[in-house]
Amino acid sequence: TKFDETTWGRVPKLQPVVQAFDNSPDARKAQDVGLDGLSNENERAKFAAAINLIKGQLSPAAAAMMDADPSSDDYTYFRGPALDQLNAGILKRYEKYNGPEGNSKTAQQSQEELGIENSASTSLPDGEDINRDNNMTQSDEYFQYKFSMRPADLVVGQNFITDKVTSQVRLANGNTQAVSWYQVRIPIGDYQQRVGGIQDFKSIRFFRMFMTNFADTTVMRFAKLQLIRGEWREFNATNTADQVIVDPSLPLLTPDNSSIEVSTVNIEENGKRSPIPYVTPPGIIRERDYSNYRGDTRLNEQSLSVTVKTLRDGYGRAAFKTAYSDFRSYKHLEMFVHAEAVNNQVLNDGDVAAFLRIGTDNQDNYYEYVLPLKVTSPGTTDPDAIWPAANQIDIDLTLFQNAKLARNSAKQANGSPWPINLPFTYSDGVRTIIVKGQPDMSKVRVYMLGVKNPLRSQVNPEGDDGLDKNVLVWFNELRLTEFDERGGWAATGRLNLKLADFADVNISGSKSTIGFGSIDSKVSERNRADNTLLDVSSAVELGKFLPQKSGVKIPMYVSYSKQVSTPQYNPKTPDIELKNALEQATKAEKDSILNFAQDYTVRRGINFTNVRKERINNSKPVRLWDIENFSASYAYTQYDHRDFINQSSIQNTYRGSLQYSYSREAKSYAPFEKIIKSNMLAILKDFNFSILPSAINFRVDVDRLYSENTLRNNDPNNAIPLLQSGYGTTFNKNFRMSRIYGIAWNLTRSLQLDFNATNYSIIDEPDGRIDGLKRDTVWENLKRLGRTTDYNHNLNVTYAVPINKIPGLNWITLLTKYGTNFNWQTEPLATLIDPNINLGN
Repeated sequence: TKFDETTWGRVPKLQPVVQAFDNSPDARKAQDVGLDGLSNENERAKFAAAINLIKGQLSPAAAAMMDADPSSDDYTYFRGPALDQLNAGILKRYEKYNGPEGNSKTAQQSQEELGIENSASTSLPDGEDINRDNNMTQSDEYFQYKFSMRPADLVVGQNFITDKVTSQVRLANGNTQAVSWYQVRIPIGDYQQRVGGIQDFKSIRFFRMFMTNFADTTVMRFAKLQLIRGEWREFNATNTADQVIVDPSLPLLTPDNSSIEVSTVNIEENGKRSPIPYVTPPGIIRERDYSNYRGDTRLNEQSLSVTVKTLRDGYGRAAFKTAYSDFRSYKHLEMFVHAEAVNNQVLNDGDVAAFLRIGTDNQDNYYEYVLPLKVTSPGTTDPDAIWPAANQIDIDLTLFQNAKLARNSAKQANGSPWPINLPFTYSDGVRTIIVKGQPDMSKVRVYMLGVKNPLRSQVNPEGDDGLDKNVLVWFNELRLTEFDERGGWAATGRLNLKLADFADVNISGSKSTIGFGSIDSKVSERNRADNTLLDVSSAVELGKFLPQKSGVKIPMYVSYSKQVSTPQYNPKTPDIELKNALEQATKAEKDSILNFAQDYTVRRGINFTNVRKERINNSKPVRLWDIENFSASYAYTQYDHRDFINQSSIQNTYRGSLQYSYSREAKSYAPFEKIIKSNMLAILKDFNFSILPSAINFRVDVDRLYSENTLRNNDPNNAIPLLQSGYGTTFNKNFRMSRIYGIAWNLTRSLQLDFNATNYSIIDEPDGRIDGLKRDTVWENLKRLGRTTDYNHNLNVTYAVPINKIPGLNWITLLTKYGTNFNWQTEPLATLIDPNINLGN
């Protein structure tokens, strides 16, 4: 057979190649039999014993139904003639629509059995492989959540029920009935049971829903199951002591017994909410859905909902989300807030306060804005009452700057500066701003919204009852408003001067101020610094100051460049404008602030390239000692820079070269040329020699790089004395010398000699800055021409053997060559200075 018999039915032995039925219509009846692989006839045969046992306990009608479909897996088309004859309702018509047996009838079968062209629900075979990956997962691992359907448990605020909508619906029989829909939101982390070894929610592949403990048939309407992505998360969800939000006046950070629930409310799902419906805030218009062809469909509008229960006096709970925002281009931060009591409990105006916290983290570096809340009375539908003006948060962002400046200049009772790791309270009327650490509005990484139960004060004990509070708060439309549209200006200039034929002078400069930007740039892309650039360069021929007949050429090039960038904001506190910090500083402090705040760069340079004396009288012979054989070059550049990171960055480069080049036409002497007349003695007659080389070359190049860099100590908590004024200075030094020699000598017309040599050396410098005795050490090493690291020479000799001078052999040319080279490299410096290592050279 092609199948195996199991306890539950039949299983095919062959793995199907494709997920499809056989093309034969006759095979469809045998294949379209459900997951058990058994038709009704086969089911009656296989489960006969069980059927007979159960049938004796059933009524005849129930026994007949069981006998007709023992596995209860038959499919019934919802528009079949049998259902039409019964005038069946919607529930009856779909009662067996999910049955897998007979749900893929061919058109011929549908026409023969039902008189309908197509009654199939699917054209593909049913299978237990839900995700069609051809694998059987045997691990039974899942999270289980429980929701009670008992009428007594269907209460808003309990049992994961967040809202209830009841409508009077007119039924088909003409009667009117109250129909209730419940909105259920189950937090993913609030599972009742964890089965198996599942650890997290990274790989959730299936959802399974089942119902238990029903005594009778129950029909439920299930509208939608969806996963809701939440950008806002509960802060300190486990309510641990190290993350508790508590008034600084309380001595111990002990967690309270409060609970927090973070959710959302929206106009479409909670517009008929009780006791207070959700409405859009005053002045807010729902956006249009332009993807809808009608153009008048509005998008859903929603708010963050935070419910806190049993919040202890002086404590707070909050939700947070991560972000990456820069507030500096805006003037205001605004938001609507709604507050109401939970389960009709007593909650008075000012009993709780909303707070907004922004910063680089949740606990150590933040600005916090606290606002007492006005509570909305139950039953109102007025948007102005649901979103009262007293609860609207409108923060002038300069208040955050003022609060930080006040903290920076504040003193403790003992006269010492206020520690930045302690919260500092800055009051502005009924609103309170708290600063802790070094928050930065240019790098807002965290938003936190929450509720506080203000601590009962001894100054005004009657203003707070000191009791635990339950409250539900909506936060909506957190937004930045009013661009900082301060403009700036920019200018550039260039001047080119030509001073006769001995000098060219180029002067250029540019200036751009804070707020300048191109027409198409965003506000946040405009200049945040005041930039000044000056560039001066000149090429001068100093030889023009000497008589022309001297032939002296002294080309000189000098350059100077200065660039200063003064930032809009203080680099130590990037959300405080630099001008505000300078206004509160003394003269000495202003200089210090500008020193680390400005990006300052100066470049200087001077070079003399190919300084030489040209030959004026070419009729004179070229001699070895002629000054015209010499030329020299020198270049010096200096780079000086400082900024917020670098306290000082200096780089000096020195390059110098001296070149000697002598060449002349080879002149040889033949002593026997006039004495011997016979060609038979041509080999002796043509004997010749040259007493001077034809070319001598020599060049010395010196290249020195010296740089030192000192980083600033920008960590206020760094207490190491060595690092108070910087992280120490690092040096980079490289002093090299190269010497190149070359000589070409035609000893005779037939014997030529070429010799070239190159020597590379390093002038060793002591560690650290070069001054005092260290400078003398460098000069001594330079006088010794440094420490040779690489030497190479090549010698080539070419000799044309005068065999063609012998009578009868003048048709023969014989050329011989000899070449040799030598190379030497020093051992590494580490082994050179180690007396225990000897490589033999």
